Amino acid sequence: MVARILLLEGAAEREESLAPRLSAEGFDVLAERDPAKCVQMASEKQPDVVVINGRLPGCSASDIVKQLHTAEPTGLLPVVQIVDSTPQDPQALLDDGADDYLARPLDWPAFLALLSARTRRWREWNAFYNRRIEQTRSKVVQALSHEVFYPLLEIEANGEYLARSEAVAGASAVADTGREIVSAAHRLHRMLGKLMLAATLEEETAGAESRLPAGGQTADAYAIVKQTAVQTAQLCGREEELVLALEPAWAQVAAVDLEWIVEELIRHAFSVSPPGAAVSVASRAKRRYELTVTAAPEVIAERASVYLPAGHRTTSALGLEIGLEIVRRLVVMHGGSLEVRRKAGKGIRAVVELPRAKKPRPVDA
Repeated sequence: MVARILLLEGAAEREESLAPRLSAEGFDVLAERDPAKCVQMASEKQPDVVVINGRLPGCSASDIVKQLHTAEPTGLLPVVQIVDSTPQDPQALLDDGADDYLARPLDWPAFLALLSARTRRWREWNAFYNRRIEQTRSKVVQALSHEVFYPLLEIEANGEYLARSEAVAGASAVADTGREIVSAAHRLHRMLGKLMLAATLEEETAGAESRLPAGGQTADAYAIVKQTAVQTAQLCGREEELVLALEPAWAQVAAVDLEWIVEELIRHAFSVSPPGAAVSVASRAKRRYELTVTAAPEVIAERASVYLPAGHRTTSALGLEIGLEIVRRLVVMHGGSLEVRRKAGKGIRAVVELPRAKKPRPVDA
């Protein structure tokens, strides 16, 4: 992989810019002369090394180094500073944050060797850090599975046994206790499931390149949305308040993922709607498949903050609850988008768009 160098140079250097020479050596050079843009570019472009060449307009090199090392994405990014002459106190220069320095006249072979060494160490550190993150994530998921998830299954099963004992004379109190145990265990069970799925999706949806290829899995969106919506409303005890307006359609999405998306959105809609308020689920198929879940308008004033921060009318970065964040990641993974719209008098609308798919042809017997 070609090393990427972010080169920040002063507006007027006695020597020519280093960018052409570095490019000729095979480096991917990001040249910048505006110090104010350097930190942002370092965060967005993710270089392997930052080189500061010469005096900078309006600030010192140490100012830029401090900004780089206090920003989270670039906190450990190596910085090489080129100075006019060997400093009287080299330690002071390094204490200001630079990892290495070279003085003019520039020893070009030594400079190239320094860049190569810094690039190699930076990539080794990144690879080590990413491995540790993955190991930690794997351990957390395993711990949730074995130490918490399966014991919760036992709690649920025992709670259901107590709840069924209502048929025994004088056991109504035991049955009520059993139902409370089942309800509490189910909530914990579901939350842990969300945490485990979020950990699994963390790397899969890190960027656009992680999206699933077009033309992959397809699902009968009409059948899945209808069945999941009805089941979720029944589990919430709100089946009479569910309103469906669905069009027959197929979408490019895994069936299990679409089930999760629908269930989460409907659960959240019911959670912000008072008893008796309708929750509508509608779909239509044009260029893309669109699914809309709407909570009743009357809940806007007192309960909208569960869905959206106060003052926000639209958002595409849902992170208030882990369930919605998982929905967003699943949708993005399948090449779609999720937006929640809040508008006075029209309620809270969660809109999912997914690529359309053609109905599969029946397989000949």
